Amino acid sequence: MMKTDTAYMRLGVIKRVRGLQGHLIALLEKQVASLGAVDTLFIQLGHTLVPYTLAHYTLQNHQILIKLQAVNDSATAYQLKGRAFFASRDALPQQVVEQELLQGLQGYQVVDVVRGELGAVQQVDTLPLQALLVVNYQAQELLIPYHEGIIQQIDHSQQRIVVHLPPGLIEALC
Repeated sequence: MMKTDTAYMRLGVIKRVRGLQGHLIALLEKQVASLGAVDTLFIQLGHTLVPYTLAHYTLQNHQILIKLQAVNDSATAYQLKGRAFFASRDALPQQVVEQELLQGLQGYQVVDVVRGELGAVQQVDTLPLQALLVVNYQAQELLIPYHEGIIQQIDHSQQRIVVHLPPGLIEALC
């Protein structure tokens, strides 16, 4: 698998060609309500991300119908079938970028400043108003709110999250 620049986020894979004008149908790997300010998609060709100007798109559940300016016929479109596509993180809505960052925390060790090591993040539940880190703590599910008052530090190189849990939180949740 190609290691991509962190300035880009993989959004999905082009699955089909639709029609004769080069429309593409892609499967989204991220939950995306809008592409925000994205005007360029980067399609992986070999080990290179090639920029294509986005003419228009339509989101439908976990699929997106894409029309690229330089792709005007089905023959050109078929050359892109099966390729991964990316967008610049800076152009995407902040919510999409944050969601990917949260999902990337799975497997990180959670350490409380008072109690010490709590366990590894099993998953991240993203609720409408709050994200929760799900940690297996002493054979029980501990839900830790992803909140700036609780999360003290995230060390990506050590895959470690330092938290300061309010007194009584563990006892109340376990």
